[in-house]
Amino acid sequence: MEVAPILANDPARSSRHPKILPHLYFPHYSQSVYVDANMILKSGFAPWVLSKLA
Repeated sequence: MEVAPILANDPARSSRHPKILPHLYFPHYSQSVYVDANMILKSGFAPWVLSKLA
C-alpha cells in the first residue's frame, strides 16, 4: 500500500500515521498487525496471528 505523506516535509513522522491509526486505512477490519522491519520471523507467521485472534 502506498500512502501520501501526511506531513510533506517529514516522511519519518508521516510513516507513523498508518501504524498508529490503521483503522483509517483499513476501515473494514477490526484488527491489524504491524511487522517492523527490525523483526526476524523464525517460524510461520500465520499460526501466530491465528492464535492471537482466538
